[in-house]
Amino acid sequence: MFKSRRGALRKGLLGLPVWLFRIRLGFLAGKGFICIVHEGRTSGTIYFTPVEVIYRDRTANEYYAVSARGKRSDWYRNVKKYPATAVYIGSRRRQVNQRIVPFDEAIAAMQIYEQKHPKAAAAMLELAGVGGDSGTLAWRSAMEVLPMVAFQPR
Repeated sequence: MFKSRRGALRKGLLGLPVWLFRIRLGFLAGKGFICIVHEGRTSGTIYFTPVEVIYRDRTANEYYAVSARGKRSDWYRNVKKYPATAVYIGSRRRQVNQRIVPFDEAIAAMQIYEQKHPKAAAAMLELAGVGGDSGTLAWRSAMEVLPMVAFQPR
């Protein structure tokens, strides 16, 4: 009985960011997150997935997100098959265009991220299986396994 309550509590806490975005309180999650609205590649179910914004290109009005679980991440495989339909940014839901970020552009974005968030960047390098020092070579190896997607609200 205790395990099921703990599991329910964990599931509820992990689902909290989704509900914050859905009830238009996404700004409470902070400026570093958006919520992607996408369709399941096999089920057709609509999913809401909060992701960290790695980089924001203000000129192009694009929000970059990395699939920290690599190419096997469900949200990444879903948006690769069926592009995201919308994103929640703060308290606003917007229609969206998306693109898979080219390799060199992804490396440049991650180097900017690393300057602002060195500890989080080091953790991301560890997730990618690239230990040791950061730098262009480390990010080149990491971005081979961590795909990046850019979302541009319309």
